[in-house]
Amino acid sequence: MKQPIVSVIMPVYNSEKYLGAAIESVLRQTFKEFEFIIVDDCSSDGSLEIIKKYSKKDRRIDIVENSCNLGISESRNAGLAAAKGKLIMNMDHDDICHPDRIRLQVQYLKQHPDVGIVGSDIDVINDGGKSIGERHFPKDDASIRKALIQYSPFTHPSTMVRSSAYARAGKYDKNFEPADDYELYFRIGSHSKFGNLSACLLKHRIYGSATTMKKTRLMIYNTLKAKLHGAARFGYVPGIRAVLIALGQAFSLLLPSFMLEKLVLSQYKLD
Repeated sequence: MKQPIVSVIMPVYNSEKYLGAAIESVLRQTFKEFEFIIVDDCSSDGSLEIIKKYSKKDRRIDIVENSCNLGISESRNAGLAAAKGKLIMNMDHDDICHPDRIRLQVQYLKQHPDVGIVGSDIDVINDGGKSIGERHFPKDDASIRKALIQYSPFTHPSTMVRSSAYARAGKYDKNFEPADDYELYFRIGSHSKFGNLSACLLKHRIYGSATTMKKTRLMIYNTLKAKLHGAARFGYVPGIRAVLIALGQAFSLLLPSFMLEKLVLSQYKLD
């Protein structure tokens, strides 16, 4: 295969229930010039066998097998190390892509050479694949920057990033996991503009055993840490709303786990 335009990176850990649908949604893209790097993080279920089955059918799939369980940050970094494309499309092992996702995001980045990362709105689905709402994000660079110190203006598996932006910003930092993507946005924004497409290009699955639900307390703590890091290192000045949001997040750390989970789920049912 000649050098691909896009490298799709998808870390996988114990996702046999949803993995086939996620893989097929990538392989069925209307844009065909991509490589598909699937990083298996020592899954203990049948995930690796599923990946190998698909790799025999489609030569665009490249399997990276971690020698031990490294976690999401290092798995993403392993995918980046193997990537050859000038554009990196991020994907989660339990989500589903819109068929035109790659085409539309490649088109956007071609039209906006100063944008280093582009995401999209998302359709949120539950464990059974039923839509439970949508999430809409700010679209232009100025609005995204204003939102960044308040909350993450991207859903990470909806993003496409220039490989040059990763080269300048650096890798995912496991010290911020599972908010490692949020912290990275501050670094990318120091030299690149932001963008989001208004179309829902991803079906993002939320359910009880998802990473953000299992590690809710750590997610909130490291999100706050990323905000402080962004403010101190990159000069993001939080306004009153950002301060109130941060105080609310800090208070939520005192809540019992079942209330935290309800709080996380509630954000997906507002639209």
